[in-house]
Amino acid sequence: MACERIPVLCENCRYFKPYDNEDRTGECRRNAPQPVTASDTEEKYAVWPEVHESLWCGEFEASGKVRSSANT
Repeated sequence: MACERIPVLCENCRYFKPYDNEDRTGECRRNAPQPVTASDTEEKYAVWPEVHESLWCGEFEASGKVRSSANT
């Protein structure tokens, strides 16, 4: 039996947390959230980078499951 290769995409990465929306985007949780200051209110908060599930980076780690869109 041949070994199936997992596509190296955000959607298959253990650090990707998808949003519950149609945009196929989510957060990369590989590193700590980055501090941001709102320009209109000066409020400080932190955010994770928003990424599309079809992107990739050099720090990919397989999540152990292949999401459905990677099979299409």
